[in-house]
Amino acid sequence: PDAAPAERVSPEESSPSAARKAPPAQPHAPPRPALGRAPAFRHPPPPRHRALVLTGFGGYEKLKVQLRRCSSPGPGEVSVRVHACGLNFADLLARQGLYDLPSPPVCPGMECAGVVRALGEGVRDRQVGDKVMILAKSGLWQEVVNVPARQTFLMPPGMSFEEAAALPVNYITAYMVLFDFGNLRPNQSVLIHMAAGGVGTAAIQLCKTVENVTIFGTASASKHDALRSSGVTHPIDYRTTDYAEEVRKISPKGVDIVLDPLGGSDTSKAFNLLKPMGKVIIYGVANVLTGQKKSLIAMAKTWWNQFSINALQLLHHNKAVCGYDLGAMDEEFELLGSVISKLDNLYRQGKIKPKIDSVWPFDRVADAMRQMQEKKNVGKVILVPEAPKEESKKEEN
Repeated sequence: PDAAPAERVSPEESSPSAARKAPPAQPHAPPRPALGRAPAFRHPPPPRHRALVLTGFGGYEKLKVQLRRCSSPGPGEVSVRVHACGLNFADLLARQGLYDLPSPPVCPGMECAGVVRALGEGVRDRQVGDKVMILAKSGLWQEVVNVPARQTFLMPPGMSFEEAAALPVNYITAYMVLFDFGNLRPNQSVLIHMAAGGVGTAAIQLCKTVENVTIFGTASASKHDALRSSGVTHPIDYRTTDYAEEVRKISPKGVDIVLDPLGGSDTSKAFNLLKPMGKVIIYGVANVLTGQKKSLIAMAKTWWNQFSINALQLLHHNKAVCGYDLGAMDEEFELLGSVISKLDNLYRQGKIKPKIDSVWPFDRVADAMRQMQEKKNVGKVILVPEAPKEESKKEEN
């Protein structure tokens, strides 16, 4: 039979010199990478931090802890490691879609405190390591936040992060409604609604910086001892009595200033309780909040009973009606900074000190909100990214 055809070999391969040039065989040698291909290299994932995110409007379950990517601060910004956040009544309204907040998913939070960890381009008045409190319209319930440096304020020496997170919203509000609008002076009288809450406790302390101010404060009976010890002259149980009648029994002419966070028919009561030259300052509509979710009935009732008056009626009554919304002043940095400076001085003098009701980790934000919405708090409710060490040890045991 015919032999198999011979395999062709090129002249170069058959020459002795080619045999000498051939590399020695390397048994079990790893395969060489193809020419022109770089070895695969994976970049480490960017660091992440925990944040509270409102996933939709509704009940407590709409707030979830989620992971977000950390980013570098932009020009004029600082990056802050957050240690404590403030919970405000506006956050309860925001959860139900009743407050000015971007559409979900969104991170709420109007105030927090922490340590500056990085500076953006052009920042000169802050340093890494500065302890600061932050005021913003939203977005601060996170472990790390990047904010414009002008929205940060240096913490006074000796102030805790929890106190710093309790100061901006409540104390700025209380200061401006009492002194800028209310023009509080010695020997006057003030009615403070929700007196055991964040703004209420701040307003009581600020009233005590003025000589001989009579303070009426509404709260449930279980909180009256705490109110008396804080400086309230006449605590009133709004659940069992008509607070307007109680005020009239003690002060037939009424009061000089009413702080009104309620709205609806309570604003009419407030106006009627004023002495000549008196002032009612409206800074909320708490009456629309009746449960976990938005109540159309409560909204309609509050709107229907909302106080209304024209300029000529004001002229004849010799009274003033003022409206205050801190969230609408987010661009008034100089004005807010001047108030923070005054509060800083009062804190250093020992005349004010934020009262902390309770501290809750992000994972228990529903319990924190329930504490405030059911009006169980005396003072400020605080959120922290992680559970306090003592609490963690108890859970482990």
